[in-house]
Amino acid sequence: MKTISCFFTLLAVVFLLAACRHEAPTPSPATLTLGFGSRPGSARSFTPDEIAVSSITVEGAGPGGVRASASSADYSPVQLELAPGPWVITAKGMNTSGIEVASGFLELSLEPSQTLAKDIFLAPTAGDGSVTLSWTLTGSVAGVLTVEGALTSSGGTVIAIASPFAPAGGGPLRFEGLRNGSWTLEIRLLRDGAAICGLADGVLVAAGMETQLSVSFRPPEAALSLGFVLPDYSSLALQIEPGIRRASLGTAQEFRAPVTGALSWYVEGAAVGDSGSELVHTPSVGPGTQRIDCVLAGSSFPRSGSAEARTFASQALGPLVWGELVSKAEGSAAAQATMRALGDCRDLAWSADGALLAAAGKETNALSLLEAPRPGAVFPRSCLGTATAPSLISPSILRYLSGSSLLAFSESLGCAYAVSIGSSGALSLTRALTDACLAGARDAAVPANNSCAYVAASGTDAVAIVTLGPAGDILTAGVAAAKGSPGLAAFSRPYCLALSPDGSLLAVGTAGDDAIYFLNRDALTNTLSFSSRVDKSAFPAEAALSDPCSLAFSPDASSLFVLSYYGKAIIRLDRNLASGLYAPVASAKSGAGGVSGFAYPKRLGLSPDGTLLAIIGSGTGDGLALFAVGAAAQLVYQGSILPGAGSAVPSKPLAIAFSHDGSVLAIASDGYLSLFTVDPM
Repeated sequence: MKTISCFFTLLAVVFLLAACRHEAPTPSPATLTLGFGSRPGSARSFTPDEIAVSSITVEGAGPGGVRASASSADYSPVQLELAPGPWVITAKGMNTSGIEVASGFLELSLEPSQTLAKDIFLAPTAGDGSVTLSWTLTGSVAGVLTVEGALTSSGGTVIAIASPFAPAGGGPLRFEGLRNGSWTLEIRLLRDGAAICGLADGVLVAAGMETQLSVSFRPPEAALSLGFVLPDYSSLALQIEPGIRRASLGTAQEFRAPVTGALSWYVEGAAVGDSGSELVHTPSVGPGTQRIDCVLAGSSFPRSGSAEARTFASQALGPLVWGELVSKAEGSAAAQATMRALGDCRDLAWSADGALLAAAGKETNALSLLEAPRPGAVFPRSCLGTATAPSLISPSILRYLSGSSLLAFSESLGCAYAVSIGSSGALSLTRALTDACLAGARDAAVPANNSCAYVAASGTDAVAIVTLGPAGDILTAGVAAAKGSPGLAAFSRPYCLALSPDGSLLAVGTAGDDAIYFLNRDALTNTLSFSSRVDKSAFPAEAALSDPCSLAFSPDASSLFVLSYYGKAIIRLDRNLASGLYAPVASAKSGAGGVSGFAYPKRLGLSPDGTLLAIIGSGTGDGLALFAVGAAAQLVYQGSILPGAGSAVPSKPLAIAFSHDGSVLAIASDGYLSLFTVDPM
């Protein structure tokens, strides 16, 4: 234990300035200036450094769900322009590691054009504190001396003070279990029952700390000295994961604290019972933000932590119902590091049981593994980056193999990576193979037996093949089909490919000659041979085939779906039962006929049952578009969700994937992961 003494007044001075008002069709915003008291190093800062506030973030929730935010790096005041009406303002103090260590809030109602100045005082995030009170007398006073007064919390709790006054001084009186926050001390020195001096002042009760109050009576005046006794902060306050969870109304939101033992969980200060390290909370009202707290007892200074459950309006697109939006930039420093592949995620891959989701970050040189069984329950598991795997450079293609392994490819290096997943979920690189035949890798397909991977190698005008061992090990790399082979005279710049569900047919889309090639596959040898070609001239003018960028077979291989980049179109090809050949039968173009969402198409995702076709676009105004797939030649537009229309779809999504059972759809953008549940049609 150590003591930090300080002498200061904790009562905030609030200035209310008159504001000019005038009649206007739309109410003029109010101006709110927020102060935070003293800078670090003064009496209001908390030490040691692990719990010292180094920066402050401010968030406000106002009328109609409108939000506002600001930040202060040096305790300087911040100014907010806010809509008139009721507001709840929350301030969070972060330490140098980005962990929340203190918080404060205020509620207020603003008038149009009002100008208001307020202070928010920060106290450690959660838990109770204690107060010790002592006093001294300067000079000599005859008569019977007593001390009386009260400690009063901002919520109205009153603790009476009454004690005789000894010649050597009084106290200390100790008060335990006080809720952290601002309290008021009123204290008087009485001689023969009549007050001769006293004071009323604000004091701060801090979570897990002892506030030491010392009153000096100097009739007819009195003064207050205040100090803190800090606990042993060898370990930080509990870090609840995630620190913020964004989910739609009705989604069960799960929070965890990385400790063992019984935790007491609270929602908006209301106890929800003792439990283990997890809390599953389903907000019943919203949109809005609810504070989640947990306290681990068992010591004189209980460890505690807090998080936020942010609830947003539900969004649906056909049977797709938005559930959660995960941000890489939030949560503990460790969680942010673990999810860094979301920073520039180019591909997503689900485990067979749908419990785990892997992400490939091209610019971040990382692979991340997330626990993601459902929206509202996403947690970071592990990450593989150049710190432990220096050869892992720019992974942009990712496939989850059966068992516990991943297969990734680097377009820029022409490299294949075999990654194993340990029993604890840790990722480790088992082999990196660079081969000229993999140059410009753009897409990959793996048969059900995981015996190999076919790679669209645009840099060599070839389909490469990587042979795999039984545990997902990379054995060799070579060429399975290339320009100049029989039937492949014009084969140029393969950009996408798809393997039929039974593994007998490989479809390849080429950007150099704008065509779709079909190659037969030998299941025993994995060799490929030319079957047929559909030239761009076979496609309708309103849905031209120009740089095919994504392909998918229907579950029975009766249809092939083609995404045309410059054609801005999705095109359905059906197989002729007599000839076995595929031909265009239906299409839709973004920007035509009310269709929107993929002016710059990136990827398509087909649900495992083949009934839903989702498309993401990477243009500024693009988002998520959905089609229903019916019988032959049917492709029915269901609508789109664009960025800015709620929280479901972040801007410029780059990766999309349905879980293997079709119950969840995942979309990744720059630092965000959005999850949808799929309701049965």
